[in-house]
Amino acid sequence: MRFACVSYIPFFRHMKRNSPSMRLIISLLITFPFIALAQLPVGQAPEYKRVILEEFTAYRCGFCPSGHELANDIETALGDNNVIQVGYHSGSLAMPFSSVEPDFRTADGDALYSFFGVSGTPSASVNRENFGNWSFPLAAGTWLTNAAAEHALVADANIAMEVDIASGTRTALIDIEIFYTTPGSGDHYLTVGYSQNGIVAPQTTYSPSYNPDYFNPDGTYRHQHVFRAFVTDREGVTIDATSTNVISEHFEIGIPYEQEDIAINLDSLEFFAILHKGENGVSNSEVINVVDAKPQVSLSANEVAKNDHLVFPNPSSGIF
Repeated sequence: MRFACVSYIPFFRHMKRNSPSMRLIISLLITFPFIALAQLPVGQAPEYKRVILEEFTAYRCGFCPSGHELANDIETALGDNNVIQVGYHSGSLAMPFSSVEPDFRTADGDALYSFFGVSGTPSASVNRENFGNWSFPLAAGTWLTNAAAEHALVADANIAMEVDIASGTRTALIDIEIFYTTPGSGDHYLTVGYSQNGIVAPQTTYSPSYNPDYFNPDGTYRHQHVFRAFVTDREGVTIDATSTNVISEHFEIGIPYEQEDIAINLDSLEFFAILHKGENGVSNSEVINVVDAKPQVSLSANEVAKNDHLVFPNPSSGIF
């Protein structure tokens, strides 16, 4: 990661210490101490393949907290940067019984539930490979072995992503770069979406030993990686797999304030991008590579000015 630093001291000397302008500048510096450049530009040397674990889960599924814990263990084992989790809440156990119960279902999640041939939860696809099985979804006991096997492969393409959200308009600007270290033939597809972390809601469990750290004292559960929406359509946009140059893609999407009465906090979002061969069934839907990114959420000057910041010492000799 690279940083750009700027000295503001000469500018400060010409301003009154307690003026509104000085307070605003200090607020901006506290809020934005540096400019961070995320994962772009994309690397052009061969890299190991990242893994996406697309988990089918449900809030009334008593075994699902155990699946969540196992998915977290895989992320720990292979490295946070190498594993992406997305949780699609689908099936009969995801259907709320009343208006006070959460509804995490989405039309795209339900469509993938059918396309993947899910027969029960928890189950998950690992890089949309069938590993010799008749369907994508795999029993939880096989997730780690198959994820490790996928991560041991060198990817045919590298992918990098950067997301910026202006909190005032809630518009997400998504920039993605792809570079084929091994160009192929024909077309691939790029699917972009986002999930949400930290949603507090009920969750059934069959044992207090299943993912206990995510249960709150009042019995509610901290839901992670809950799929919210795709930015592209479900199958994605076409990517030329024969390209020998860096491929750049840009997307914009407005983030709603809530979805099915569940508030969407911009800081709780994770964006992901899947480069894949398309939705061609279990024999040919291979994931080429994946990437995820947490958004950089920026405040407008007016929004920063609304916040009170305490600067110490005041008056100051120049060091705060």
